Amino acid sequence: MLPIYQTQLENLGLTPSEVSVYLNLVQFGPGTASEVAQRCNLNRSTAYVQLSSLINDGLVNNYKLKKKTCFSAESPKHLERFLEKKLHTIEDQIEESGPLIEDLLKIFAKNDTKPSLRVFDGRDGLITMGNELLNSGVPEYYAAYSFDEIYAVFGQQELANYNEKRVALGIFEHLLYNKSGRAAPKLPLQEQKRFPKDTFPFRANIYVYGDTVSIAQTTGKIFGVSIKNENVANSFRSLFKLAWSEA
Repeated sequence: MLPIYQTQLENLGLTPSEVSVYLNLVQFGPGTASEVAQRCNLNRSTAYVQLSSLINDGLVNNYKLKKKTCFSAESPKHLERFLEKKLHTIEDQIEESGPLIEDLLKIFAKNDTKPSLRVFDGRDGLITMGNELLNSGVPEYYAAYSFDEIYAVFGQQELANYNEKRVALGIFEHLLYNKSGRAAPKLPLQEQKRFPKDTFPFRANIYVYGDTVSIAQTTGKIFGVSIKNENVANSFRSLFKLAWSEA
């Protein structure tokens, strides 16, 4: 046999027994199933199974000679066709697997309780975090923040622009807030409740939307944390609703 090619042919997708039979036919020429079995130290039934598989792959052919069925190797050029056939099969499997993968991902997402955690650094990080809320496609969100704290990072015009985008996207805001001085004006697509800063201070901004909770610190070191988990988000949303009903 040609043992130096054994591993290379196995790497192309042939089993060890198929490689043994194929290389035997390449090196020693045609033979009956019994002859091939003897030459490869296989029993006749095993050799016949390997020969049938190689015929199906286009690497071996059979023919009648004096009422006996003989087997011979096709040209090694047929290995290219063998690989092309495998490639087409894999491409078809990839295309057909699309809907299956989508369905399984939906099932997986429902049962996956491990949260996805992301950290956003600095002012630009908070802008990115806010834009993710706007682009999330949710119809509403719950928020709690202090206008005094948030004004330390973002100007009134920036906040006004953000709210214009929110309203244009049809996203409703349920807002709990602190603010020194006069109450905040009520905006379109918004309900709000003001809490006394001395009793219930909001020292970080909290946003709950869809399956995400985002928390932003706007004083001292500016950063944000986004937690993506349905159970966590639903728990925060329940706390917001409780605070709203008890206010």
